[in-house]
Amino acid sequence: MKEHYSTYWELFIKRKTNTISPSELQELETWIEANTDIASTICDFEQIYAQSAADEDTPSFDPHNEWQELQTMIKVDSDSKQTHITRLFPWIARVAAAVILVLGFTFIFYQYQNLQSNDLNIQNMVQTDESGQKAVELPDGSQVWLNRNSELLYPESFEGKTRTLYLKGEAFFEVAPDKNKPFIVHSGSSKTTVLGTSFNLRAYSREDEVKLTVVTGKVAFTLADNKEGVIVTPGDAAILVNDTKLISQHKNEDVNFLSWKTGQLLFDDSPMGQLIQSLENHYNIDIEVEQSETLNCRFTGDFQQTDIESAIKVITRATGTSYTYSEGQFLIKGSGCK
Repeated sequence: MKEHYSTYWELFIKRKTNTISPSELQELETWIEANTDIASTICDFEQIYAQSAADEDTPSFDPHNEWQELQTMIKVDSDSKQTHITRLFPWIARVAAAVILVLGFTFIFYQYQNLQSNDLNIQNMVQTDESGQKAVELPDGSQVWLNRNSELLYPESFEGKTRTLYLKGEAFFEVAPDKNKPFIVHSGSSKTTVLGTSFNLRAYSREDEVKLTVVTGKVAFTLADNKEGVIVTPGDAAILVNDTKLISQHKNEDVNFLSWKTGQLLFDDSPMGQLIQSLENHYNIDIEVEQSETLNCRFTGDFQQTDIESAIKVITRATGTSYTYSEGQFLIKGSGCK
């Protein structure tokens, strides 16, 4: 039924924003007239939409990417207060599609964080923006470091049989051991389960994959529905492609996967393509090359707490290239290293 509602909520939003076609408008009006029992649902949506229009702090989002995050967020493990989930779900089934299309991941949390009876068992949220990172200590003593533009949702205390939380963005976890209570991180369409270990998890909505890199211990990395998964050991990484829902596992060859946390970038005869990807991830910046020959260049060096322009200057001088910067993007020019 929620897929059915999702279709018409999207048309409802198009009508609100004057982007609906005549045929779509006719379809929506016919559906409303044929379903007089949904009047209360339409009223709920009107209120939500009105609140979103008045909220200047509502973040931007991509409905297609965020939809999976909402589905994950409301799918609390069966060990976590099943009666509350059952009571809440009929309302979510009616308006979840509308909420996510209009308001996004952040608003959903703030709307429900103060529900009586702790319906979602989530009461704390930590956010980072473009300017910084944050360290968080969880109720069980686990430590989390959040990268830029990330969100972490977790409860005041880990009740029940699991320690469940939600991540959007990137974070490094050092999990306090507890063999009787698995530590579970939901990110998009992925589910990461450990008992006590350390790992990095990258799951930005703007990217088409979720990447897990394990430092210590063993980690189960699966789809949210547990239908597919792998066991990842230290030194290995696993990638979930969001579109195909396929998981692959391989040796981690990215020595800079934690550079966002350590502030250090290391390159040892690294190819330019790999170097550019590391710089983009580390500095959250776009870098393009003017000529494909530039990708033949290789670079050896390291940067410690270095700003992006200083790093680019060193790299271009070493490779016989130059650079320009415009509108948030660096362009490496020249065809050095033929």
